[in-house]
Amino acid sequence: MAKMNNENLTQQAKELSDAITKRINRADFTNLTIRISFILGGGLAATIGGLMPAPAVGEIPWKSIIGIGGAVLTLLGGLALLFLEQDQTSDMDKARRAIETARVYLSNREEIQRQFDDMRKLDSKRRSLISALQAMREVSEQSAYTGEVDTAKSLKDLFDVSLNQLLPAMGYQSGEFHSISVYKVRSVSGEDELLEGLVDRRSNRIEEVAPGRTWAMGEGFTGAAWQRNSELIIDDSAHHTIKSAFYVPDGKIREDDHERYRSIASFPIRVGTEGKVWGIVTISSDMVGRFSTNGAAGATQNVEAARTVAGMVALLVGITYINSKKLGIEEKETSDDQEQPESA
Repeated sequence: MAKMNNENLTQQAKELSDAITKRINRADFTNLTIRISFILGGGLAATIGGLMPAPAVGEIPWKSIIGIGGAVLTLLGGLALLFLEQDQTSDMDKARRAIETARVYLSNREEIQRQFDDMRKLDSKRRSLISALQAMREVSEQSAYTGEVDTAKSLKDLFDVSLNQLLPAMGYQSGEFHSISVYKVRSVSGEDELLEGLVDRRSNRIEEVAPGRTWAMGEGFTGAAWQRNSELIIDDSAHHTIKSAFYVPDGKIREDDHERYRSIASFPIRVGTEGKVWGIVTISSDMVGRFSTNGAAGATQNVEAARTVAGMVALLVGITYINSKKLGIEEKETSDDQEQPESA
């Protein structure tokens, strides 16, 4: 309906423009006719009358008649042009106003259409997120019902059933690199702790089983979110203020990190009454601005979607944590095919 109305308005604007153009053309033709017929003709008659010899006594005074007639024609032509030009000036003013109105309309229409398209994109992402959440909720309910204690297995099931909806919900496009990683804090020796990966979902599924990186507190974006105990949203990791603010040990830097991990969203997962960080969810893209809290509405919505994903991960982790406590056993940290995520 909106498209039809726009087309009708565009057609009406075109018809108005054509009508004004035709009227101006007719006015120009009328002006030319008056100039030739009245002004030039009258001037020619007056000139001829002036060149004629004076009439003899008793003859018809053609000299005076032609001269006066020519002058009258010239006067009438001038008056006619004066009125026509005033009328034409009025038409031109109307035409200018109509053209300006049409320009404003077209400009507003394009802006409204752009906003409408943006709203449709946002709504499409919203519907994808709802579908993903429904699938993730079913996995969580199943884990609660069966008493599942294997966190890694449950998380893999969570992403397996929802990934196709999660990616468009966060704005990912075809061919765009993506990485969704879940890390868990583990003790390695004494009081030392590291973030080690439980689940990794990447653009290239083969890379998911490759040896990954662990992160100490404060290392990389994932370690920084752990250290700060707060979410971390990076619009462009290549920006000089970002590169200098986050530390990555030389041995953990990959050659293509600066290309793959351009926009990052990391969220701490807390379990238990003490609110201690259980792990980190890190989602990344190779597209600048995929996640941003200060950018366009789409980028902000992507952050909200990623934050919702982290919330669902926290819910599932909490379920397996409670199940293990009920059974009096330790929560399983990995499934048989343990993997280490690569995210920065």
